[in-house]
Amino acid sequence: MDDERDILDGLTPRLAVTSHQRKRGMLFLGLAMGLAAAAMAIQLGLMDNFVVEELGVDFDGFNKGLLESVRESCGILALLVLVLLAGFASQLASAGSVLDSLSELQLRQ
Repeated sequence: MDDERDILDGLTPRLAVTSHQRKRGMLFLGLAMGLAAAAMAIQLGLMDNFVVEELGVDFDGFNKGLLESVRESCGILALLVLVLLAGFASQLASAGSVLDSLSELQLRQ
């Protein structure tokens, strides 16, 4: 059993984190979680008030979900485009440099 522990000790990374850094990290994590929860509560409250007051419609849960899914689809599509662009970053950079070189060659002629 001690041999296995020695092998695993060599594989686990050792981070030099002081107790002050750990407490600070936990504070930031707690703040981030609290602020995210507050932001979600504000967003849900504003969305409900906007739908009822501005549109004059009192949706049930299913219809409100449909409305929010349509509203969020733009952000999801933007994230998909960013993921695709990140996957093709080197190809896009090389294609851009080739097109730039070709345009410079055409300008010289």
